[in-house]
Amino acid sequence: MRNRSNLLTYVGVGLLAWLTATACTEDFGTPCGLPQSPEVLAACATTEDSQGNASEATCIDPLNADCETRLCVAYRGQDAVCSQWCDDSADCPEGGECVVPTGGERGVCLPPELIVD
Repeated sequence: MRNRSNLLTYVGVGLLAWLTATACTEDFGTPCGLPQSPEVLAACATTEDSQGNASEATCIDPLNADCETRLCVAYRGQDAVCSQWCDDSADCPEGGECVVPTGGERGVCLPPELIVD
C-alpha cells in the first residue's frame, strides 16, 4: 500500500512538472510590450554611427507581465514577443531557435520569422 502511495505521489509530481513546463510556452511568439520609460526607449533605439551604419539593439525584459514566462524580447529592433530562456534550440517550442544576443550570457527562443543574419 505504501509503495502504491509513493508511486502515485511521483506520478502526480511528474504530471504537475510536465503541465507547468508545457503551459509556459503557450504564448511563445505572441506580441508583448516593453516598458516605455525614457531609459528603455533610449537603450532599445536603433542608432547610426558616423558612416551611417545602423545598430539595432536586442532588448530583454525578464519580468514582463504580458508573458507567461515573464520574458519579453525585442530582437535587433523588431517588435517584442514573448520568449523563454534556452541553452540550445532543443529547449525552444517547436520551430523556435535559441539565439544568444550579442554580449549576452543566455539564449532566448525566437520564432523563425524573427531570425536575422
